[in-house]
Amino acid sequence: MQTSRKNVKRIYVAVAIFIVFAFVLELTGVKILLFLIEYRLAVVRLIAFVFVIVIAFFILKSEAGWKGKLSIAIFLMLGVYACVCFYDFVLPTQYTRCDLYSQKLNGGARILNGKNYKISLCGTGGDDMQSGDAIRLQVFSDAGVLLASRHFLVNWNENSPNSLEYRPDRITYYDNNGRVFEKHLFMPPTALDWVRARIPLLD
Repeated sequence: MQTSRKNVKRIYVAVAIFIVFAFVLELTGVKILLFLIEYRLAVVRLIAFVFVIVIAFFILKSEAGWKGKLSIAIFLMLGVYACVCFYDFVLPTQYTRCDLYSQKLNGGARILNGKNYKISLCGTGGDDMQSGDAIRLQVFSDAGVLLASRHFLVNWNENSPNSLEYRPDRITYYDNNGRVFEKHLFMPPTALDWVRARIPLLD
């Protein structure tokens, strides 16, 4: 009888430990997922940096000739790009409220050099301090074909210009993420712009 009670107690303890362990794992997983989403760009850069180190190590340690080393470098770089693209696919940046951002940043229907374009702007929302709002700028033709895509950062808590400015041959946008604050998308978009808008991480 006592042995039976001990077995039941052991089962209860094991179940309780399992529930606590599962809860901790789930909570940890959620925290990790939130961390990856919050610091997505930093994580991607870290992954790319690690893979660059790995590439350099394999190339230096390889006994193959320069053609073999070049093949290794190309293969590993394609692997890096594939991994980063997969990460971007699994945890994509969520750009929302396109109508609101297009209105706030001076987007919408435009006529440049006699051609009709639709300038669409969407954002991620930024942080609690209204900074770090990642913006996606897309240029569509009158028929709705994506012609070009750019990304930039807006800090709404600063007095610096944010809205797009238009000239017949360019669209000027202001990026708070980098050394060059004033950037241009030349119009009409080129074939390279069309290609860049369709290749992950190059737009």
